[in-house]
Amino acid sequence: MLLAGAVRHRDSGTIPLISRIVVPLDGSRASRDVLSHVESLLPLDNHGQDGLVWLIHVLPAEHYAAGPVIAKRVRYEKAEMEELQGQATRYLEEVATKLRAKGRDIAIRVAVGDAAEMIMRTATEVEANLIAMATHGYSGFNRLFLGSVAERVMHHATVPLLLVKPVNY
Repeated sequence: MLLAGAVRHRDSGTIPLISRIVVPLDGSRASRDVLSHVESLLPLDNHGQDGLVWLIHVLPAEHYAAGPVIAKRVRYEKAEMEELQGQATRYLEEVATKLRAKGRDIAIRVAVGDAAEMIMRTATEVEANLIAMATHGYSGFNRLFLGSVAERVMHHATVPLLLVKPVNY
């Protein structure tokens, strides 16, 4: 399997197969387990091309609020969403700073909406040639209730996907 190699292009010589990677992070340690794999796939000397890693954190537009009988989904108030976006930006910048210190070119994005949809949309918009993400490996009730972002991305993404199961899952 040739992932991080290069191919010959008749006009410009050698071009990298992988040069732009979207990495979704959800704030958990497990989601960051994919970063070591991303670093090994995107060498520092990327054949003269700029390799770019996009770190993305997706916030849901709604949250569950307890009702008198059943919990219901409620949109975040503007101030709440601004605070969540600020927290997500600080988190991504913290991760990005560590990767930049290793010589990586990192961009960050905080998106609001459905996680799988926003991951795939970002990959398209930034012309990524790989999505690399960790999977929590939920099963049973948790999978039914939480769904599987990784599975939805796997079935609907238009770019290759690298899934990593964290060590402790």
